[in-house]
Amino acid sequence: MLSHKNLVLHKFLSNSQEVASAIGVDSSEMKVIAKPDTIEHALGLGWDIERDTFVFQSIAVKDGTRRGVLSTVASLFDPLGLLAPFSLKGKLLLQRLCYSKKGWDEPLSPNEEKEWNSWTSALSSLSSIQIPRCFLATSLCSSYETELHTFSDAITSAYGACSYIRLIDKSKGVTNVSLVMGKSRVVPRKVISIPRLELQARTEIREAEYVLLD
Repeated sequence: MLSHKNLVLHKFLSNSQEVASAIGVDSSEMKVIAKPDTIEHALGLGWDIERDTFVFQSIAVKDGTRRGVLSTVASLFDPLGLLAPFSLKGKLLLQRLCYSKKGWDEPLSPNEEKEWNSWTSALSSLSSIQIPRCFLATSLCSSYETELHTFSDAITSAYGACSYIRLIDKSKGVTNVSLVMGKSRVVPRKVISIPRLELQARTEIREAEYVLLD
């Protein structure tokens, strides 16, 4: 259909030899099979081609100032919220710095610096996290039941939610559970009741359900 309109697919990427053979297009701009141990990026997410997993690369840590905290926290790109519990700690620290009206290049206080160093020291371990891209386990047959389970919670400083997909193969007695998406947000300065925050957290994760239901 694309070739009929003279639209050529460029930079196509697949880790399946079967897909590569089916395409059968010779183009210097088309990548079909990447080299082993290659990390590609799709929509900002790191993709380990050989293992077919999402990975996260270490980011540069800026100096211990309000400007440095903002730059480092903003550099952690995680659209699926797979690192939501971790990134929330950085967001909470940044919020407190904003409320305290600390200058952009003013050094952090001893307590703030201790919290900042503790959070940034854990950034290096992100490279060891690998999350399977596919929800469906190979052990499941073609006929299985699908369930979507969503959890939300809130406290006075933050709220969050997460959705899991549960695939059940009753013929084999096999169940596979995978995290679909997570969301975490800091609570604004305006006082909001806990029940309302829990409802807001539930609303934040609804987009994940829409994607799966489609």
